[in-house]
Amino acid sequence: MINTIRMSVSLRADICTQIDSIAQARGVSRGSVLRDAIDAFIARTTTNSDGTDISHLNLSRIALLCEFSQASADVLLREIAPDKRGQVIQTVTERMEQYHGQK
Repeated sequence: MINTIRMSVSLRADICTQIDSIAQARGVSRGSVLRDAIDAFIARTTTNSDGTDISHLNLSRIALLCEFSQASADVLLREIAPDKRGQVIQTVTERMEQYHGQK
């Protein structure tokens, strides 16, 4: 079993509301959402061997990869299934709202 330590953190009320909404949408606990968020933060906050923070480089790379993927998908949809493009965009929008609270 993984060794765990209980911690206490104070958060703004609006952040707690968002955490609760995400937890409910995913069917998991508030703690699970917080652990996932902390894991994601730590994963993207990395350092070089000399201790230099390179998290901004990782975020830039992720942003570029996401932009490339989105552009590629859009080109393919326009060429292969232009009649389905609207449906795909609607589904993506719904999932972003459901899983990430984005509109």
